[in-house]
Amino acid sequence: MADVGVLGLGDMGAALAQTLLTAGFDTVVWNRTSSRADALVGAGAHWADTAEAALGAADVVLVCVDDYAATDSFLKTPQAESTLRGRALVQLSSGSPRQAREGKAWADGMGAHYVDGAIMAFPSEIGGRETTIVASGDETGFQRAEPLLRALAGNTAYLGSDAGLASALDQALISGVLGTILGVVNGVLLCEAGGFPAAQYAEILGGFMTTLGAQAQAVARRAAEGDYRETQAALRTWARALEHAAETTREAGASDEVARFISGLFRRAVEAGHGDHDIAALIEVLRKPAADG
Repeated sequence: MADVGVLGLGDMGAALAQTLLTAGFDTVVWNRTSSRADALVGAGAHWADTAEAALGAADVVLVCVDDYAATDSFLKTPQAESTLRGRALVQLSSGSPRQAREGKAWADGMGAHYVDGAIMAFPSEIGGRETTIVASGDETGFQRAEPLLRALAGNTAYLGSDAGLASALDQALISGVLGTILGVVNGVLLCEAGGFPAAQYAEILGGFMTTLGAQAQAVARRAAEGDYRETQAALRTWARALEHAAETTREAGASDEVARFISGLFRRAVEAGHGDHDIAALIEVLRKPAADG
């Protein structure tokens, strides 16, 4: 029996399989489009003609496809389900905490040891010492998969038996990263609109970002603890700055949608009585649906 099966050979799945091969793990692979496996088979991987054949050929199975719907299309069949008993099944596809918990409940019924994981890296970073994979779910399944996961990501962490935890953390971190990137891209727009060299903004931003991490961590703590009373910059002050940013882009004939969207959240917080509170008080309005939601 092979050490590991990798189902799904997109850019990330192929990177997983190649890294495992390089690390010396006996690896079986499967993908709907068989040509995606050619290079891996040439490097020593075993090709499985069907998903159920791959499941039956390995003790630990990693699934890395687009989403849970794609996973269900080849796992939730009588043929595949009959092979799952005793397997450590590691779901590395994107999904929600609810889907992860439902996936574990289904896998438990099949007698499999289900682990939900989130890869916090690009394909080119797989195998790195600092690369991160977080996982949650069946502890026995994680223990069996751990040597493989650590070969893929030196910074692999088990979060606990609740299968939804890895997805929840993944989505939270993505929100922070993409929120920052959206703000940075909109910053380029504001430079263009206000006449400041965008390339110089990019240089200045590097130093500015070194302090942002600690500030963001402090805001997250205050939001989690629910104490917004002490602040060096009240929420209403930030709201006024956002209104000016929206004006700048409008005056330049560009889109104000980013500043307008964020400004709307701040305005709701001010109207809810948080104008003199810390920016972390935004969590109070985000816990409730918008009036038009």
